[in-house]
Amino acid sequence: YYIMTFFNISRIFVAAQGLGVAQGCLDRTLEILTNRKDDYRRMEEVNFTIAEMATRIEASRLLTYKAASYLFQFKPKPEITSMAKAYASETAVFCAEKALELTGLEGITGDLERYFRDAKILEIWEGTSEVEKLVISRFLTKEEKA
Repeated sequence: YYIMTFFNISRIFVAAQGLGVAQGCLDRTLEILTNRKDDYRRMEEVNFTIAEMATRIEASRLLTYKAASYLFQFKPKPEITSMAKAYASETAVFCAEKALELTGLEGITGDLERYFRDAKILEIWEGTSEVEKLVISRFLTKEEKA
């Protein structure tokens, strides 16, 4: 019981870190692209990637808030907490990779490279994404049988 309570709390923190890294990647990418001479807004693929990053960030934010809300009500839901942690950390890696792709040399030599390293470790801390998916599936199948 105590270990699961600890993981419910710490996974929310990791999800919040992932959310911060992902948002930082998006913000920095937009800043770099805005300062370029070419007009990135005319490039469809770039716009689609930015939209995908923003959508995943918002979904991660909502999952993280939902997990924290259950915890603050003293009714933690480990499956929601695991969803938030897994999705937010995967989103952080996705956004970091896309940020590096979109910004090229500027991103690699700047702070986006650090964001990528920070994002990658989030997939491992407090349980890998595969472990999180096991937790989610166990709770969902347990509820269906009950």
